[in-house]
Amino acid sequence: MSKKINKAEIYKAYGIEYKGGKINTPLGWLPELLRNGNTKTGAAVKTWAMSTSTCAVQCAKCYGRTGFYAFGNGLEMLKRNATIARDYPEFFRNALFAQLATFKDGTEIRIHVVGDFFSEQYKDTWHNAAEMYPALIFWTYTKTKYESAFDDLDNANIVKSLINGEFNFGHCDHVMKLYNNLTEAGESVHICRCGVDDDQHCAGCHKCSISKYVLFLEHSTEYKAKEDPLFPVLAEMIEAQA
Repeated sequence: MSKKINKAEIYKAYGIEYKGGKINTPLGWLPELLRNGNTKTGAAVKTWAMSTSTCAVQCAKCYGRTGFYAFGNGLEMLKRNATIARDYPEFFRNALFAQLATFKDGTEIRIHVVGDFFSEQYKDTWHNAAEMYPALIFWTYTKTKYESAFDDLDNANIVKSLINGEFNFGHCDHVMKLYNNLTEAGESVHICRCGVDDDQHCAGCHKCSISKYVLFLEHSTEYKAKEDPLFPVLAEMIEAQA
């Protein structure tokens, strides 16, 4: 039988109080930094999110400004996390490392469900986290200069969200064009099944944790991908992927 993890002792070693699933932060008692993923990501995946104020590039149809993240607890969580990461970097680092120490080997961490790298120090914190916990799997997306920041790590990956100035998501025609251009250039590229397979989620997929280029159908509720005349063609391309 495996030994039960004592979270209070782990957090205490990093100078942080833990009690009843919450930690004592500079902003008061709050839930641990990383939370369980949603239905799209998969509940087994741990996620981190901050407000879009941390993004160097603002997407017109960003899902980080809609739905759960646009109001109430969701919006407050994004703002709070951004404040902790920006204004209390030492605390953020300690709280992050402590929580990672409680995870089982093979746990997947998606950095930035919302948000992006905003400084060298912040980028280095995540890089150091992946170095310290090589048995965990990290991945994220970026539109910043830090797209190669994890290239020296075997357990972490950054997917380019900007490809030659174009977003790696869009309507069927956009995704198909990018895919064809990249494959013709000899690049390894994967089209995410989300939007094609309603049961697809991130847990266990690993494509974003190993691929330099991953393409997505637009997440916007305004775009009905399955009503696009090109959808059957794109679906065939996705099914043909390894």
